[in-house]
Amino acid sequence: MAVAPGGTSASAIPARLGPETRVVDTLGAGDVLHGALAHHLSGLGRIDGPAFAKALARAAAVASRACASFGTRVWLTAD
Repeated sequence: MAVAPGGTSASAIPARLGPETRVVDTLGAGDVLHGALAHHLSGLGRIDGPAFAKALARAAAVASRACASFGTRVWLTAD
């Protein structure tokens, strides 16, 4: 079962979870998404539908920031 960002059951999670981003480089975006998702999930005592959706939205925001600059580490220090 997938969970919508509002925490309700749904057949799919919306494709657009993160902020609108001017994409410059997607290298490493999947790795960043998975790492950020693991980070946000690790802080949860119990992973339920709404908590997972919130963690996924936060991870998508981090991954979108990584796509906004060229290179795999520049975004860590960019404003």
